[in-house]
Amino acid sequence: MALCEAIGLTRRFGGNAALQDVTLGFEPATIVALIGPNGSGKTTLFNLLAGQLRPSAGTVRWRGQEITTWAPHRRCRAGINRTFQVAQPFLDLTLAENVALGLLYGAPAEGTRQRPEALEHARDILSDVGLATKVASAARTLSLGELKRLELAMAVATRPALLLVDEVLAGQSPTGSQEILGYLTRLRTQGVAICLVEHRLQALLPVADRVVALHQGRVIAEGRPEAVIKSPAVLEAYLGEPVA
Repeated sequence: MALCEAIGLTRRFGGNAALQDVTLGFEPATIVALIGPNGSGKTTLFNLLAGQLRPSAGTVRWRGQEITTWAPHRRCRAGINRTFQVAQPFLDLTLAENVALGLLYGAPAEGTRQRPEALEHARDILSDVGLATKVASAARTLSLGELKRLELAMAVATRPALLLVDEVLAGQSPTGSQEILGYLTRLRTQGVAICLVEHRLQALLPVADRVVALHQGRVIAEGRPEAVIKSPAVLEAYLGEPVA
């Protein structure tokens, strides 16, 4: 049984279908790369899985249970969390306080901590994502790349079993990108299922166990990275013309 399943997911906005009959599953300890041109439906799929949107049709199942109508906070406590294209921390709180909130209020009940312990654990998570020297800084003082690292730390603090990561490499140097991808692969060894949206395909594909390609709201290819990126349908979607 898959950890999480999207079954026939469709989402319409007026007469436009942003996502059309998408079915896929996520297994523990795997990294899935979700690729596709701008407007292909990647963020809409994240919103449906994390609960920010309800589908027009289809269902979401979590550990075999239907959760299609669950609110985002309930999914978070169950083990599904995500980052956003535009990082959304509490700008006037310190980095440690931002991460501690996830530990105190977003993690499963058995993970609940008192504030001093949460702040201490938050420092460890921030160190893991390369922000050890910034723990006492206000979030509003961070660069784009640092904000992305902070939001990743905030999501990890909730102890997700499925982590949806939206363009976390934005604002990172090549070295910084490798550090973050190394951290995500370590999370995979701990059993976390990770779905990554990222435009830097050459950086992403070496760490992916599976690639799912979307175009115009539909899955056009799925499988091993080396096979998907050579798929005529994927090449056509990116290049805009049929591939001989």
